[in-house]
Amino acid sequence: MVLKVLPLFLTLAMLVFTEMAFCSDQRSVTRTFMPSGLTFSPILGNPQEGRMAVRKLLEGPDLHVEIGNTIDLIRWTYSHSDTSRLIRTISIGASFFSYGYITSVKENRLKVDALDGFFGGHIVYTSSIHNTPWHLRLRLMHQSAHMVDGRFDKYTETWVDGKLPISYTRDQAELTTIHYFGKTRLGGGAGIVWLRRPDEVSPYHVFLTADRLFHSSVNGFMHWYGGYFLRGEDSSSFTLSHSLTAGVKFGEWNGKGIRLIFQYFNGLNFFGEYFYERLTYASVGFSFDFW
Repeated sequence: MVLKVLPLFLTLAMLVFTEMAFCSDQRSVTRTFMPSGLTFSPILGNPQEGRMAVRKLLEGPDLHVEIGNTIDLIRWTYSHSDTSRLIRTISIGASFFSYGYITSVKENRLKVDALDGFFGGHIVYTSSIHNTPWHLRLRLMHQSAHMVDGRFDKYTETWVDGKLPISYTRDQAELTTIHYFGKTRLGGGAGIVWLRRPDEVSPYHVFLTADRLFHSSVNGFMHWYGGYFLRGEDSSSFTLSHSLTAGVKFGEWNGKGIRLIFQYFNGLNFFGEYFYERLTYASVGFSFDFW
């Protein structure tokens, strides 16, 4: 599996060394530690992005809760005094987040059925000309999934419905390319898994994404948006998952704000403990964008 990851690192190394070669020709090279904002905004429909959000499923009492964030730790910006020439950035950052499956609220306590945790990092290369950017992101992520006490009946001391926890682990490298066309963001990518447990977990995934900012208010405070995310993976057979997202964001479109969300999802369950099941739901909720 390590040999499959090697081409991604070689590609990234070529980009970095290319930038170093350009430095002598650059008018300005700026390095920023803990910069504000995020170079690569999370893909709207992808459930495996760092967010702080709550979504209520329209059918039943279930909630999906997301806790975490993605930040840029250091950023290099290469620019010319001639503003028509290319501006390039390289950012290195980290992601720590989790999402939980909440089945009910009883006795002032959330009943957590399943919980997935992620941690890892990213390197983002950005090139732009005439304010039209292109992004390339490499992520290295570890995922582990857990069944929690909300799935356990403490009175009978048995797991609900006889469903036992599985030992789920997934270490992956994921490469994403994003292109901006005005207010539309189009892209795609692929990921490979070099460590997976159980063996039925897909060793790879591919995806396409499209986000669109439909309208912003005159004062730039309210933004209506929509997005579609398509993911394919091989779990016993090649399967597609679809995610449609729409809503409105209050605040900066590419910065801090509060987002109201409607989502429709149809595909493989993204909670690791249920990775082999197909899931269909519609939900409404909100998220805090604080990058």
